[in-house]
Amino acid sequence: MGGLPLVAKDKEKKLREERISLVYQTINEFLVQLPNEELNGLTYEVWHENYFSANDTTIENLVSDSDSYNQFTDAAEKVKRVFALKSCSIDNSLGLPLEGAIARSLNAKKQMEVKREADARNTRVTRLTDDTMLSVDSPLCRNWLTTPHSKLNGRSPIQVAEDSWDGLKQAKEILGADYKHANAVKHSSPNNSYAKTKGE
Repeated sequence: MGGLPLVAKDKEKKLREERISLVYQTINEFLVQLPNEELNGLTYEVWHENYFSANDTTIENLVSDSDSYNQFTDAAEKVKRVFALKSCSIDNSLGLPLEGAIARSLNAKKQMEVKREADARNTRVTRLTDDTMLSVDSPLCRNWLTTPHSKLNGRSPIQVAEDSWDGLKQAKEILGADYKHANAVKHSSPNNSYAKTKGE
């Protein structure tokens, strides 16, 4: 009389079956993403036996206890991030040989960082070049960009701009200082066409 109603028992049974199916699907999804040389013959059946034996439990116990099942699914989400090359850190491998997957994710992260820095470096160089072309006559532009400068410890403006955003700022400040006076003289000269027009 004190047991669960039949409907509730059926509902719990269905939930356990769904969870068992999800465990099976999840592990198989991971297994197919691992190279054969890393699997070393590992199949779902082998994994199942090894994993539950090592944790001194059964899949029935795993899916029946919500806390245990949630821990499993949380760990699975972190493993998915490793396979998706979005994470290099994991605290529960779920009994899977993930060393190679973690190394690939770490390598992808490094490559992304290298690309990000290369893109940023190109952006800085482009900005400095554009600003220089607006301030310096075209034939002198490249010369100013690539000539070592005393205020940059003998490095060229384009070199310090390549290094960092602070370097770009420093180079632009020097550009302004170097050509501020020259431009002022240029635009105030009587030979300047604008000055001639104003004087006519």
